[in-house]
Amino acid sequence: MIKIAICDDDVNILNILAEMINTHYNGQMEVSLYQDPKELLEKYHQTESEIYDIIITDIVLNDESGINLAKKIQTLSRYVKIIFITAHLTLAPDIFKSEPIYLVSKPINPAKLFAAIEKALDKIHKEEEQILILESKKGLYRVNTNYISYIESHNRTLTIYNNRNAISLNMRLDDLEEKLGNRFIRCHQSYLVNIDYIGHVNSHEVELLDGTQIPVSRNKVVMTKQRVKSYLSDMMKPPGVD
Repeated sequence: MIKIAICDDDVNILNILAEMINTHYNGQMEVSLYQDPKELLEKYHQTESEIYDIIITDIVLNDESGINLAKKIQTLSRYVKIIFITAHLTLAPDIFKSEPIYLVSKPINPAKLFAAIEKALDKIHKEEEQILILESKKGLYRVNTNYISYIESHNRTLTIYNNRNAISLNMRLDDLEEKLGNRFIRCHQSYLVNIDYIGHVNSHEVELLDGTQIPVSRNKVVMTKQRVKSYLSDMMKPPGVD
C-alpha cells in the first residue's frame, strides 16, 4: 500500500486533502496527517526505514519552511516523492532547492492534485524495477540499487553503502554481484562499485564523487577503466544512436 503524509498547519486543508485522496483512490492509500512539520521530521530521525512514499507539504508552514522540511527529509530518505502545495506562487522558484515532483496551487484543484500523485506513482513504479529485497539477521531490507554507491566484503560480511546508512548482512559478494546490473564493477576481490558514483580512476584506486577511495586490484585496472569508459560513452550517445 502506498503511504502518503500530508503536512499543513491548516487542519481544514489536511482534512480536505485526505478526503480527496481517500475518495479518489477508494481507500487504497494510507494517509497520515501532520500539522507540525517537526513531528514529521522527528519520525524520520527515529527510524532508518522508508516511512512514506509521497509527502504533500505546504511551502509556508508556521515555524518551518516546507522547502527546508523537504530538503531535510530527502537527506534521510532518497526514495520519498515531494509534492508542494502553496497559495504563494511567488515562492515557486524556491522549490527547486529540493527535488520536487510537482507544485499544486491553492485552492486545490482535484485534477491537478491527482495528476501530481500519479506522476509520483509513476516514478515509484519505475524505481521499483531497481529494488532488491535482501535478508539479514536483523530482517529484510528493501534496497534501491540506484542509491548504492559501493559494497564492501569483510570477514564474510557485506556492507552496502546506501545513501544515509550502511547495511550489513551475511552474504557472499559473488552472489550479490549476480543480482546487480552492469553498472556495478568488481574492481577488487572485496569491492563492488556503482559506476554512476565514480569520479576518477587511476592505476591503484577508484575515487567516488564524495571522495571515498576504493582499491583496484592490479589485474582489474584495465577492465575497470574500460568498463567505466564504455559505460560513460553509452550514456553520452544521443537517443537512437548505436
